[in-house]
Amino acid sequence: MKTTTNCFTQVTVISPATGDENILENIGNPQDVEWIVIENTKYHFKFKLHKMSLGRMDYNNALEETEKLGGRPGTRFELITLYNAIMTHDLNSIIKAIGGDPLVGYHWTEESDEDPQYNATYAWNVRLTSGYVTGDTKTYGFQVRLISAF
Repeated sequence: MKTTTNCFTQVTVISPATGDENILENIGNPQDVEWIVIENTKYHFKFKLHKMSLGRMDYNNALEETEKLGGRPGTRFELITLYNAIMTHDLNSIIKAIGGDPLVGYHWTEESDEDPQYNATYAWNVRLTSGYVTGDTKTYGFQVRLISAF
């Protein structure tokens, strides 16, 4: 198995048919790959990212839709890891090669604002083209991607 690595993230591709991690040249039909495994080698955790976007939706719908599909929108730390994988490994080229939607724009996290005064109305999001993290009202429509524990 070949992987691309730096001091922060490691990106591999997983085949849903076999469960094996493979580089793109050895996976058979790239269109059959549904998940990309993202590993943060600095902090020793990994998660799966689905290749398709769920589109833009408000925060509550983002939580409901990802839960229905057996996942979640991801944490701020996971989305920052995705931003780093985009910058260091051209993750969007890998996603494109397997027929997926690129990671662009603002994406909801699963985290509401920690301050009880704002928790009901604000949640965190990450702009995956700059790594910018901000809190916005939960009624805004941001991108959502299915993330699953490994």
